[in-house]
Amino acid sequence: MTASDFISYWKNKTDHDDTPAVGIGVNWDKISSDAQVSQYIGEEAWEMIGNFYPPLWGNFKRTQLKEWLDQTRSDYDKFIEEEKSVGKIDLYKDNGLIYPDFCAIADESGIKGLLADGSHRYIDFNYLINQDPKFKEEIKKSRLDVICVNNPNQVLNPIDLTAIQ
Repeated sequence: MTASDFISYWKNKTDHDDTPAVGIGVNWDKISSDAQVSQYIGEEAWEMIGNFYPPLWGNFKRTQLKEWLDQTRSDYDKFIEEEKSVGKIDLYKDNGLIYPDFCAIADESGIKGLLADGSHRYIDFNYLINQDPKFKEEIKKSRLDVICVNNPNQVLNPIDLTAIQ
């Protein structure tokens, strides 16, 4: 996948409710056409997703996504209850990982960055895996596209930059 392919796919991708899939502010025109893109599939993708940071959500503390899997976090139950109240947990429980594509914007290392699409799905699905290990099979469907930019301060909005700095 080239940078142009990444931009074309993710800039125009929408969720089931017709809102943009990438829910953070991205200045797409500031991404260089020679930016490197890495793709990860299945369990490798799932493991990599956990290393990225979610967008800054309300009063939740910003940490790597894999830290959200700690059910003893003081804000974990609150997050899961919110997801249940809007039907997301039941959606995935009934249908599996129906949206298996994820994307991240990272610095040039490709390791430090922000998950631009899929943070809620990652946490929700890990919740289901904890409830019933059969759901772990679903992560084999996942794909993570990571674009590595040399100018994150121009590509991301200032609030999202804190995940890369």
